[in-house]
Amino acid sequence: MTDQALNLQRLGIPSSAIAVLDSSTPAPTQQKILLDICGEGTEKNKHSTIRILFVTPEKLSKSKRLMNRLEKAHSRGRLARIAIDEVHCVSQWGNDFRPDYKFLHVLKTQFPSIPILGLTATASAEVVLDVQKMLGLPQDNCLVLRSGYNRPNLNYQALFRPGTLTSTYPAIIRLLKTKFAGQSAHCLALDAKTRQLFKLGFSGWIVSWVRRYSSPSKPQRHEFTDCIERLLKFYLSHLLPFSKGHRRLVCGPAAAGYCCRLLPRKR
Repeated sequence: MTDQALNLQRLGIPSSAIAVLDSSTPAPTQQKILLDICGEGTEKNKHSTIRILFVTPEKLSKSKRLMNRLEKAHSRGRLARIAIDEVHCVSQWGNDFRPDYKFLHVLKTQFPSIPILGLTATASAEVVLDVQKMLGLPQDNCLVLRSGYNRPNLNYQALFRPGTLTSTYPAIIRLLKTKFAGQSAHCLALDAKTRQLFKLGFSGWIVSWVRRYSSPSKPQRHEFTDCIERLLKFYLSHLLPFSKGHRRLVCGPAAAGYCCRLLPRKR
């Protein structure tokens, strides 16, 4: 959600209009957001500036105070619409079923006049019907929009690597410098040997490493976002004018690709 909030800011939406509320949000910030939702800010700011609130299903299901504030906001005409991302998680037929998503059915009960938008890229027809049922959305009054699975901008290519592991890294480096110059790269192995080989191969480049965690702590969860922010600043200050021929390489898990659309791909 933090990344989505940052994307909105880059699109020109002021940070004061965006709020993120989850388990990692500091208590003072949570308190301020809960007040601002209903337009009950401080004396200096009685009118809320929040227009978009990001909140997890887990937070909704476990915070009665949050639900009370949303009900109050609704009574004051401050709740315009509800969007549920990865809505397939509502369904037990889905691949990523999350129990707290089942709580979201109360949204239709508590706010029957508020339109609900569900978004997913992995829902079969069976899952769609189950989601409608679980969320209390009448099928005869529920618009379902579908797009094809074909993504013409995506393609897969498998290449044979050289016979030895040691010669594999130089081959990858050659590909990145020639055939895929200016594009992003994802490395599944980020051990010390991999880093050293890439540093040697990309001598003179500025290289960032994004680690992967099985159970990330709060600081670790924000490391990837911080790295992307530094990367964006570097592009804006150095690569957009293409001055001095600088380059930048990020090696990280596949999730790094989520932010690639923010970066220039070609010279």
